[in-house]
Amino acid sequence: MGGKTALVTGATGFIGSNLARRLLYDGYETHILSRDIDRAWRVRDILSDLHAHEIDLRDMDGLKKVVVEVKPDYIFHLAIGGVYSGPDLSVRALFETNLIGTIYLLEASDKIDYKAFVNTGSSGEYGKKDTVMKETDMCVPANSYGVTKYAATLYASLIAKTKNKPIVTLRPFSPFGPYEDPNRLIGYAVRTALKGEELLIASPNSVRDFIYVEDIADAYMKCLAVAIKHQGEIFNIGSGREVAIKTVIDKIMELSGSKSLVRWNIKPPSLGESPHWQADISKAKSCLDWEPRHSLAEGLQKTIAWFNKNGHFYAKLSN
Repeated sequence: MGGKTALVTGATGFIGSNLARRLLYDGYETHILSRDIDRAWRVRDILSDLHAHEIDLRDMDGLKKVVVEVKPDYIFHLAIGGVYSGPDLSVRALFETNLIGTIYLLEASDKIDYKAFVNTGSSGEYGKKDTVMKETDMCVPANSYGVTKYAATLYASLIAKTKNKPIVTLRPFSPFGPYEDPNRLIGYAVRTALKGEELLIASPNSVRDFIYVEDIADAYMKCLAVAIKHQGEIFNIGSGREVAIKTVIDKIMELSGSKSLVRWNIKPPSLGESPHWQADISKAKSCLDWEPRHSLAEGLQKTIAWFNKNGHFYAKLSN
């Protein structure tokens, strides 16, 4: 399958697992890197179709061996350490995973003639903002996670520009959909509402720019043809709309038909909460020829249907 070999880090995570499925569907020979394949519950049903390599991104020698062996045409870097990575990570662990891991992957693939390297940034790189967020904005991250992601984004752009590499970075905003982490807002709310249990939510007035995960996968695929033209560039991937948490919870309750009681203001807003959270996606529209295909309601409807059918995944995790 010449010219269609993909290497994905973070393929056992939320966005990565959805992207891996998309790559297989589109006919790519898909290789994934994971520190612990045995815990890869999100891709267990497609594992036989994937080429899995158990490797830690901080193992430079092992990483380089795998990359040279695979010779990927396309590299998708989604491995991250952050608030939904399990136990709280130390600052050192965040830097090792988010920054050192990115540096090592770029170095390991330096001699590979890949056609595109799509790095994954984060909207958390921006910090608190009072207006719509643009890629040209100054980034002032509000926590260590944002700092490490911003550093990795800057380094990826540096390598792209100094070594003439087809590397671009996507900054997803607030993703939701199938295989979402059970601790994230929409994943938690949908699961709890479907079970008819009480929902414990923070401030109803907090805002996010929610983007359905299939639309994010579309954005990754759009990068493949244009990475060489836009090397070193950064693209916001969001809906382009700011939505209050209460609006989202109300819509989940409506679409699911749940009678669950919702209790608000159970805990204070998270540290570094921004008064506004909305992506300017005009650059992605013009340069990637990308825009979301799903409205919030359409994405929530598909998410509810998926969780209703696949809730057993999460039941097993809690046992």
